[in-house]
Amino acid sequence: MLTWPEEHTPPAGNTDRFGGRWRLVGAGLSNVWRYGDLDLPAPSGRLLLRGANGTGKTTALEVLWPYLLDLNAALLAAGKARNTHLSGLMKEGAEGRRRVGYLWLTFATPGDEDVVSYGVRLNFSEGSTPPVKVNPFTVPGRPLHEFALWGPGRSTLTVEQFAEAIAAPGGAVFGGEDDYVRDLATRVFATEARDLVQLAGRIRQVRNPALLGEVSPRAAADALRESLPGVADDVIDATGEALAESDATRKAFEADRDAASALEV
Repeated sequence: MLTWPEEHTPPAGNTDRFGGRWRLVGAGLSNVWRYGDLDLPAPSGRLLLRGANGTGKTTALEVLWPYLLDLNAALLAAGKARNTHLSGLMKEGAEGRRRVGYLWLTFATPGDEDVVSYGVRLNFSEGSTPPVKVNPFTVPGRPLHEFALWGPGRSTLTVEQFAEAIAAPGGAVFGGEDDYVRDLATRVFATEARDLVQLAGRIRQVRNPALLGEVSPRAAADALRESLPGVADDVIDATGEALAESDATRKAFEADRDAASALEV
């Protein structure tokens, strides 16, 4: 049963609809980048990260969302100025040539009867090919709470020990990324794997409007409406307006850059 902190304010709006579907209630990273254990509770269904520049807010979001929807490690970076990849994230902050870390999202089941986490175990070994081995998994409960990610004295679990620990409460280690995406899509999102992959792509486009290319803000908003039919029209419209402003800003910067190049000549 999902329990709320005493200080938690119940969600606004239609609470029956809010609790009658799968929804995000938490996320986390453990031993990835410069993080030790980063537990991110989100009982309201929303996750807001804030902090000083350079503390890893964007890095955390890059590896959590939407990466954990489609496990496409080639599309981690949130913008052209970033060069985010799994091997770099695991090498940054490592104390040796080997390192194991974890990423996960936690969802509440309809009716708040239980919580289920989907995530990956990242096994980094410098010099190996590939340098990071990804083991996708799902497990009842929340890592670092109902489910332990480490052995006694924070010792690293072997792959076999981790698989046994996952299986004990009824979880599973998937054979590959496709199996993970398929299970997440059908169980949590009640859709096909291809639709979840498409949703992840559209989230990346909203996060980084430069990926929209020739797609107009209106067309992008319409695509979001198609992917997220449960979201209110005013929210989608506001997203379209924000994309339009981003598009206008990008064009203004391009005009300034062209003018500067002409002056240099």
